[in-house]
This record gives sequence, C-alpha cells and structure tokens, in this order.
Amino acid sequence: MPPHPLFAVQRSDAMTTTPFAQPVSRDRGLICLSTIAGTMGDIRPLIALALALRARGFDILLFGDVEFARVATSAGVAPSEWCNCCDVPQGFYLRTTAGQRWLWNERIRLRDRWMKRELTKHRSTLIDRFMRRAGGPNNARIVAVVGSFSAFHLLFRFGGQCAKIISCPMPLLPSQHFTTAAPDLSLVRRIRHRIVRRMMIRKHGQRLYDETFHLVSASPTIFPRPDDWRPNVQVTGYIPLDCDFSGWSAPADLAAFVEAGPPPVYVGFGSLPMFFGARGARLAGEIIEGCRRVDRRCVIQSSDLPDSLASERVFILRDPVPHTWLFPRCAAIVHHGGYGTVHTAVMARRPMIVYPFQTDEFLWAVRMGELQIGPGFTARLRGITAERVALDLASVLGPEREARAAEVAAAVGEEQGLPIQVAAIESIIEHTRRGLRPAEWQMPAFTPAQTPAAAVLEGV
Repeated sequence: MPPHPLFAVQRSDAMTTTPFAQPVSRDRGLICLSTIAGTMGDIRPLIALALALRARGFDILLFGDVEFARVATSAGVAPSEWCNCCDVPQGFYLRTTAGQRWLWNERIRLRDRWMKRELTKHRSTLIDRFMRRAGGPNNARIVAVVGSFSAFHLLFRFGGQCAKIISCPMPLLPSQHFTTAAPDLSLVRRIRHRIVRRMMIRKHGQRLYDETFHLVSASPTIFPRPDDWRPNVQVTGYIPLDCDFSGWSAPADLAAFVEAGPPPVYVGFGSLPMFFGARGARLAGEIIEGCRRVDRRCVIQSSDLPDSLASERVFILRDPVPHTWLFPRCAAIVHHGGYGTVHTAVMARRPMIVYPFQTDEFLWAVRMGELQIGPGFTARLRGITAERVALDLASVLGPEREARAAEVAAAVGEEQGLPIQVAAIESIIEHTRRGLRPAEWQMPAFTPAQTPAAAVLEGV
C-alpha cells in the first residue's frame, strides 16, 4: 500500500490543527463527532480532529457539553458546526449535593436521583435535536460518526452507510498486556471488575469488536499497541488542540509568583470540581502541607477555593492559562491522570505525580512509574494526605527524573498523532464505502516512523 498523501507534510513546531497543505475536493461528506459526557480532555482532541477533517474537505458537526462550547468556538468551530448535548453545564451538576456525593464516592440519596433523571430526559431531547441537525440517521451525506467512549451508543443510532469510530485516549478493549483496574483493588473487587468487564463485552461485544473502528489517541511511546488487538484497533498518537496564544500574556500576579523563587509545583485536577466545598478545601490543605514539608511553593488551579488559602507560598489560579506556558515553569506536575494533562506534562519535560480518580487514569499512573517519570500509583485522588504528597514529591524532584522526562518527551515529540488519525479515518471511510467489515481493515502505510519508542522503552 503506498504512503498516504497526508504524510508528505513535514512536521514543524508551528503545526496547527489544520496542517494539511494538499488541495482537497470539497463536499466529501459530513462527519459527526460527539462526546456526550466527559471532561475537557475528552472534547479537546475531538475539536482538533474536527478542524483537521474540515481542512480535508469534510463538513463537520460537533456534539458536546455546553460547558465546552466556548473552547470549540475559540478554536475555530463555527456556531453552525456545534450542537449542545446538554443545556445544563456538567460542572453545575457536579457542584450539587448529588454530584459531590458521586465525586467523593458516597451513595447518592434517593431524593437526589430526580436530578439525574431530569438531566437524562433533557439530554435525550437534545440527542434527537442533534440527529435532526445531522439530517437524520440515514442521511447519505454522513460518511462517519466519531465519538469518545461515552458516545458509543449514539454511534449506533446512525445507519449502516457510515463508519463508526471510537476516538479517544482511553484504551477500551481488553488485552493481556495492560489493565485499567485500580492497583489497590481487593481480590473481591478485582474479580468483580473482571466480571463487569466481561458482561459488557458479552452484551456489546459484536458492536465493539466487529462493527466499530477504534483509534486510541494516546502516544505509542507511552502506550505501545498491544499485539493481541485486532487490526481495527490502532494507537495513532495524541491529538493536541494547539490554540493560537500569540496575543496572550500571563497574568502579572501569576508571572511574578512563578519568578519569585524556585519553580513551584503545579496542582490541578482538570475540569472535575474536586476543590469545591469544605471537602475540597481540606484536600487543598493536605496538598499545601505536603508541599511545605519538602519546602516547595505551589500553584493550585481551581476557581472554587477560598482566598484564605492563598499566601506567599500558595497561588490560587482561578482562570485558565495555557499549560504549555505554565508547566515548563514548574518543578513537577500533580494531577488526576487525564491523558491530555499527561501529554502536556511529558512535552514540558517535567516529572509528574498522578492521583487517579477513575477509568484509564489508573493505567496512566502506573505507566508513569514504568517510564520512570513519576512514582507510579501511590494513592487515589480522594485519599491524598500531606504525608503522601511529601513522599511523592521527594521521589520526583531531582535531575534524574527531569532527564528521564526529557528522553520520553523527545520520543513523543516525533509522533504525528493528528495526521495519522486523519489518514486512518479517510482510509476507514473508503473501506466502509466498499462494504467491507472493520475486522478486514488495515492501517494505512505512512512515511515517517510512528515513534522512536524502542530506545526510550529499552530496559523498562
């Protein structure tokens, strides 16, 4: 198979989300992209992918949480190309009593369940609206539907004329080479995890294996493709959303804090409001104390924490700033293990501590330990203590970890996740048009090496 024409494009640090210079024919069909529930880390790669597909001549329609609509618009998605999956922001629900009880693993009370029922009903109405915006499930112009795992069921509301593709950094299908189960599970809970996973595969196995294409948008350096996966399951590389920050400048107080002493420790848990309320303040207190014990200042990103926690050693970052600017100016990155944060921390060449909350975050915590740029899994996000933070920081702050992080970053920086995934999707669309099954698909050949991972992973 000849190399895909996308790979004639040479990579550069200035590559944006539309890096494709070849002329393309317009009206190549409509591609719908969706993440029904999820975090900022789920929607950002889909936005970047949508913009690249649009540059290749496809029409796009994105379906996501209203909370992330502004991110899509600022990245270049037109209002006509966006559809809200819920008019109530996810962040609002997670700050309610019911949402907080879920975040902190407490049983949701019966009287709180009405909110979930109403949100589900509301979301169902907006899904119907999205389907109408797309022209109906059997619209011949729809050539592919792409979604994160949360949109799995939505993919199959569309007809057989289009390819169904799951694109997200989370590896879904099982393998003997990895697990997303939490390492601290008891034997009983580990068995339960396996049973639940097998039940899911038994219920949805045909669709997952035989009717769906899986493009895992994680770095093959960080997560090499397991050799026991089928050909329709591939690891393509991460898809960063490279927004234009040319007119942006750091807030004066943040810049002054960062430059006022040794590099601080960054602490942030993505779009999850883990610092909300009294429990969130206590969590922040444990982290601040842990940083104090190793004589480190910290920047905590949260709009929920009280001003009383700020001090000469603690900066409360309330507004979003580009992590590509902030992370290289920090000594270490403490986060929840969302893959977008993992990737940005790696590219900043900084060691990291991952306190996972759910799903694949446990895998990434373990993987950072295996790559020797973090301590591995040491605690869940909900179980953070000052002692644990201090021990973990002491283990990652040093030139050895920074040197190792630089090695991994050099390998990851050579990857071309966005062009590879676009090439794969175009190949999948043609494969589906020919009436062939996903299991018969082969990843298109491409010119550059997928990753110089062998040298980085040697001895790991």
